[in-house]
Amino acid sequence: MSAPLTRVTTNMVLASFTSGALLHIDRAPPWCVGVALAAIAWHWLHGRGRLGLPPTALRLVLTLLLFAGIATSFRTLSGLAAGSALLLVMGAAKLLETRTRRDVAVVATVSLVLVLAACLDRQSLMRLPLYLASAWTALASIAAMGGARESASARRAYGTAGRALLLALPLAALCFV
Repeated sequence: MSAPLTRVTTNMVLASFTSGALLHIDRAPPWCVGVALAAIAWHWLHGRGRLGLPPTALRLVLTLLLFAGIATSFRTLSGLAAGSALLLVMGAAKLLETRTRRDVAVVATVSLVLVLAACLDRQSLMRLPLYLASAWTALASIAAMGGARESASARRAYGTAGRALLLALPLAALCFV
């Protein structure tokens, strides 16, 4: 997993985290969504060579402040709302230290869990297309990292993720019944 990250993979992971974060825009505190969007912008600028990632000491202080902010906002760390907000800001903090394929895999997994948390919180057929698009984007970002070498194109990764979702559909329907 020490192979360098491609721009396609990095952009896909940023897109998946963005879509997962935006699913919580109406329920998470506005500052949590702001922190997530700021971290996304920072990492995007870093990928373009315009901004360096923050040093370790700053990341540690930021992580502690974010943790304290969630504890203060919710007065607890348990429950779906507090857990989703904590995952959102900690995913953003992880994005600020993402350099390796392992880090990217963690952020993509966080994106999938954010989709799951949104599904648990707001079960509506009207939101189903948003959930499917976000899950597809997160799975495509994982597919872009898959195998011995990274996929050369986003189209191939989205195709792989789409086939996986279609293959999982009968099992999902069976589990639903």
